[in-house]
Amino acid sequence: MNQLLSNPTRICGKCHQELPCEAFYVSQKSQYRDCYCKKCRAESSRLRRKQQPHSSISDHPKAYLVITLVKNREVRIALIRHAKQVVSESIARKRRRLKEEVMSD
Repeated sequence: MNQLLSNPTRICGKCHQELPCEAFYVSQKSQYRDCYCKKCRAESSRLRRKQQPHSSISDHPKAYLVITLVKNREVRIALIRHAKQVVSESIARKRRRLKEEVMSD
């Protein structure tokens, strides 16, 4: 038992090298050292990222119109007024709902 506590080395589960404990990350959740050394963990993560590339914004079409990018001034102003009206109606609905909840209590 004393040998286990005094031995500041671990064996990496991937490269099977005996390395000092400082060569392993410590999990924040469990407070235990990782089974892979830092070098092997980085390599493993790099390979996983290459195999499963993240979705980039350019892959997906925009789901909404960016009003400020509209070149036609009249159309842009009409869109801004419509958006303002939609927001005002939403605020009015929320205020009515809150008022009704207060009145019912």
